[in-house]
Amino acid sequence: SYDAPVITDISPKYGPSSNSSAPVLTIYGFNFGEVGQGVTESVQVNGITVVNATLANINYFVVDIPSNTRANSGSTCDRCNAIDTDVTVTIDGLTGILSAVFSFTGLGDSQANAGLWCNAIQAAYPSSVANGLVYIDPDGDGDTSDAIQVYCLQSSDGGGWTKVL
Repeated sequence: SYDAPVITDISPKYGPSSNSSAPVLTIYGFNFGEVGQGVTESVQVNGITVVNATLANINYFVVDIPSNTRANSGSTCDRCNAIDTDVTVTIDGLTGILSAVFSFTGLGDSQANAGLWCNAIQAAYPSSVANGLVYIDPDGDGDTSDAIQVYCLQSSDGGGWTKVL
């Protein structure tokens, strides 16, 4: 008999909408099983099953962030933004969920690939950000037709600053 997995936190809180340069997502909690075991059922981010999941120790999983294919509305999309999505871990039929904790963001290099806001872009793409003009989609609904261009200041006071033009 097992207890359901419990997710207590995740890191980072933002990830790229496309996993081309995806950092890993660490899922903290307990009742995850034993170190070295494969995930017996699934780890999901925004309802998308994660392919590579490793139980690094009894208190956390390390997973590759999947490309996002679901908007907040539940409709399908291709590498779209989604704000405050759920993370779930299911082991042996028992599910743990941490609601509204992870957001997908684009890089902001075009209107079609708009980011959520400057600090989200900085967190999701740490090796790709620089000061300059980017597109953001502040409502994060997966539809970037209403994205606006802003200036991101990424090199002062920790970065992530947004200036509306």
